[in-house]
This record gives sequence, C-alpha cells and structure tokens, in this order.
Amino acid sequence: MKKSGDVTSKVVKKVGVQYGKNSSSTNVINPASADQMGQAVAFRKEPLVMGTAAQVPLGNRIAGNVGKGGPGTGRTLYGQGGTQSRTPAPAPVGPTRDTMAEFGPEISGPSRRR
Repeated sequence: MKKSGDVTSKVVKKVGVQYGKNSSSTNVINPASADQMGQAVAFRKEPLVMGTAAQVPLGNRIAGNVGKGGPGTGRTLYGQGGTQSRTPAPAPVGPTRDTMAEFGPEISGPSRRR
C-alpha cells in the first residue's frame, strides 16, 4: 500500500529547471542620481538611467553551466587563502615560583585572633 505523496505517486509533479528569458539590455544607472534620491536639492536632479549595456546571463542560466562538473564548477574563485592560517602552538611555560611560600605558613586556631 502506497501513501499519498509518495515519490512514485501519480500526484507528484516532476518539474525540470526553467531558465527564463533574459532581456535584451540592462539599464546603466547614474551614481549621482542614485545619491540624490530622497534628498532635497536646490537644482534639477540628474536622470536615473544613463543608457543601456549588453545583457549578461542571469540566474538559472548561469547555474546550469556546470556540465559534468561538481560543486564549484562553472565559477571563478578569486583571492583564496588570504590571511587565514593556523594559529601557532602555545609556547611552553617555564618553572613558576611558589608565591604562597613567600608569605610563610598559614596560622589557624586561637593564636590567629588578635
């Protein structure tokens, strides 16, 4: 007896990766206009969109370019290593002095009360 929702059930829908369509161009944004957004200025604000640039692949289209590779395939890694390194082993501690002996023996009992 199979339970409903089982992997082999007829109600399970198998959906492949959908890539979608990239637009033909990307808007180039003016940094000065982005800075002026929300500010009160005494002059005319610059237009936000300066023009267009060629479209680069996005989203699942980039995620699907790994071919037969595994994790990390299809991307470029920059600056690995950096300043991360193992911490050095602690330095050995030399002999310590007996500070309790410097104060003399502990006195207890009625002679301690003064």
